[in-house]
Amino acid sequence: MDEWLVIAALLAGAVLGSFLCLVIERFPMDANARVWLARICRPASACISCGRRLALRDLLPLISWLMLRGCCRYCHQPISRYSYYLESGTALLLATVAVSCPHPALFAWLALFSCAVLVLSEIDRRHLLLPDAITLPLLWCGLLFNLQLSPLHLQHALLGAICGYISFRGINQVYLWLRQQEGMGLGDAKYFAALGAWTGWLSLPLIATLAAAIGILGWLVSRLKGQKTIRQPFGPSLSVAGWSVLIAQHSETDWFNLLFNL
Repeated sequence: MDEWLVIAALLAGAVLGSFLCLVIERFPMDANARVWLARICRPASACISCGRRLALRDLLPLISWLMLRGCCRYCHQPISRYSYYLESGTALLLATVAVSCPHPALFAWLALFSCAVLVLSEIDRRHLLLPDAITLPLLWCGLLFNLQLSPLHLQHALLGAICGYISFRGINQVYLWLRQQEGMGLGDAKYFAALGAWTGWLSLPLIATLAAAIGILGWLVSRLKGQKTIRQPFGPSLSVAGWSVLIAQHSETDWFNLLFNL
C-alpha cells in the first residue's frame, strides 16, 4: 500500500466532495446539461440564511465547517451538515479506492467512476432521476477505460453496455405490459449499461442481484421506520453494487473475485 497515495486520496476526496456537493445542490430538475453547468459556475457560494458571499477561507473542505463550528461567520446561523458529510464520505471513498487499487493510473480512473456514481446516487435519491448528462459520459468513459486495458476487456465492455441496457429495458417493458405502468425509468437502463461498460457483461447478473438485495433491504428498513414510500430510487442500490464489483475486479487482494468467481 502506498501511504502517500492514500493521503493524497483523502485530500483530493475532501476537495472533490465540496465540488460534488455544489453539483448536487444546483441540479435543475427541468433543465439541460448546459443550464446545469451554468448554475454550477454562477452565482458564487453564499450563506443560505443571510445571503452573504462566502470568502475562500469559508470554503475550505471540512476545515472551514469545523473552525466555524457549523455556523455562518457573518449571521451565526447553523450551516447544513450535508456538505460536511459529503466531503467526509468522498474522502473516505477515494481512500478506500487507493488502498484497494494503489496504482496511480488505475486509481485516477476508479476515482472518476466513484465520484460519478456518488453524484448519480444523490440525485436519484432526491429527485428519482438519473440524468443523461452523467450516465452517458460515464458509459463512454467505461469503454475508454477498458480500451486502455486490452482489446478483450473492450469486447466485454461493449457487450456489457448492450446487455445492460437491453435487459433493464426489457424488464421495464414486461412490467409495463403486466401492470400498465413503468416499473423503472430509462435512466436505470442507461445507468446499468454504463455499469456494464465498466465491469463487463459477465458481472451484470451479480450487480443486478446485489442491487436488488440492497433495494429490498432499504425498503424493509423504510417500512420498519413507518415510512410509506410510493417510489424507491434504484440508482443508489445500483451504485453500491456496481462500485463494489468494479473495485473488487481491480483490487490486489482479489477477495471478491474468489467469493463470486468473477
